[in-house]
Amino acid sequence: MATKNVKKDFSKHDIDYLVELSKLTVTESEEATITSQLSQTLEAVNTMEAIDTSQVEPTYQTNGLENQFQTADMPHTQLTQKEALSGAPKTDGTHFITTGNTFTS
Repeated sequence: MATKNVKKDFSKHDIDYLVELSKLTVTESEEATITSQLSQTLEAVNTMEAIDTSQVEPTYQTNGLENQFQTADMPHTQLTQKEALSGAPKTDGTHFITTGNTFTS
């Protein structure tokens, strides 16, 4: 089975970028903790990637429910466009504006 190209670790640049995206302020100690925890998560993902699942049927849902729809008596609220955009750092009045940065491996 071919292994996927999964990221092995996080660079300081990666962590700085994630902190910036999340709009958090972190100390050097917290940054070290974040780096360690994310590395542990990646290690777990890499371990799971090594498992041969070629003989396992895909599972799309596990609870057995089918065609569950909202009924008329269920509470229903919907944000206006203005409300949906109100917490965004940048908008053009109609859409969210995001940076062109991408997370690189």
